[in-house]
Amino acid sequence: MTSAPDRRKLAELADEAMAAGARRAAARAGPGLHPHALARWRDPEVGIREDKRPLVPRPVPANKLGSEERARIIATCALPEFASPSPLCPVPRTGQSGCA
Repeated sequence: MTSAPDRRKLAELADEAMAAGARRAAARAGPGLHPHALARWRDPEVGIREDKRPLVPRPVPANKLGSEERARIIATCALPEFASPSPLCPVPRTGQSGCA
């Protein structure tokens, strides 16, 4: 996501490039913008719009762990028998050692 100040700066740079004679596609491609990005960001009434995605309320996932389940998993991972293996490497307890 591009912050509002960064959006304004990129739009300014693209406008400067086009004023200096660059084609629209080249002016937007220079800073790595998608050809339609500036068109989406521009609003005739407010100028460059801020990204509202971080502000949108998100639903709680149906499979989210409850506080008891989370606490039980953390307590299990903290047991001495599970101290050596990396938490990124869960291994079934079949007598085998941890991750290779």
